[in-house]
Amino acid sequence: MSIKFSTVFYPHIVKEYTSIEQFNTDNGYEEFYAAANEIQVRYLDITDPSVYQEAISEDGFEAICTAYFEDDAVYEAYHAEMQVIAPGIKQPIYRENHPDMDDEIHLF
Repeated sequence: MSIKFSTVFYPHIVKEYTSIEQFNTDNGYEEFYAAANEIQVRYLDITDPSVYQEAISEDGFEAICTAYFEDDAVYEAYHAEMQVIAPGIKQPIYRENHPDMDDEIHLF
């Protein structure tokens, strides 16, 4: 069964952002973002917009990523690694997960 999953990331600094790069740089999330990308490339083709997209939310205050997984096993392995991503690295203050295929938050 395929799964489309989105995560909304809430930053430490509450303000409007214009890019993912600004969101990460202004909040000191560069190391987190790099660690997350290392995990993502093992499970997804993050260069394929039909499989993975990231963007700033419509209101500009959060970052969103949406990923499409072909099967449950890949999805479970990916999320097991993402749950324990690099303890001690500064990360977004809160992550809100949306695992429903029909959720309106998805980027694609």
